[in-house]
Amino acid sequence: RLISGNNMNDLFQVCFSFCRDQNASYPKLLQQSAGSTIAHIIIRLYSRLGELIHEEQQEKDTFSLSSIPITIDDTSKNSKPLKPYGTKCLYRLIKFLVGHANPRPNQKKGETGSSSSASNTKTTEGRLQILALGMLNTVLETAGEDLGLHSGIIELIQGSLCKYLLQSSQTDDPILLSLVLRTIFNMFCAVKSHLKVQFEVFFTSIHMRTVES
Repeated sequence: RLISGNNMNDLFQVCFSFCRDQNASYPKLLQQSAGSTIAHIIIRLYSRLGELIHEEQQEKDTFSLSSIPITIDDTSKNSKPLKPYGTKCLYRLIKFLVGHANPRPNQKKGETGSSSSASNTKTTEGRLQILALGMLNTVLETAGEDLGLHSGIIELIQGSLCKYLLQSSQTDDPILLSLVLRTIFNMFCAVKSHLKVQFEVFFTSIHMRTVES
């Protein structure tokens, strides 16, 4: 745990940029290595979520209880020690992935364009969504119930992620639909106590679609 949160975020985004565009001139092996690196980053970081939350809470409690002024030597006053990544970094990464799980990114009313351009855009957005949902499933499977300890992550799951999953559940793409259902299942296993209303909406929507079909 010697890398800072900003550096970890930069590393994640660089690897993601290699994976996101299958039509780019990047070698296939490089894209596969980037995808493997992202998976290792997610597993390493989110397996420590509960531990990081506990450590940060202890540091907060220690700081609040400390009332003894500390004299800082002039030679070390201007030096800033490296602060390793924490829960803020993990929140930023999951927020980034949730943003790419949006089935309707940058949608604007009245926006027109050529059919080929629109088709290419839709294909790219669909690929990004599948990529993001796959990574989010790894997060859910790795962190599990510890996600419920972080209020910011829970709010993100309750709001944007559930909204995007509900929209995506109407898709005719079997690959995307299977990822959506897997994500819903993993959310139920990890943080079901925080998503009672959302799951009722999901089940109602899926039930109605089954009846209609």
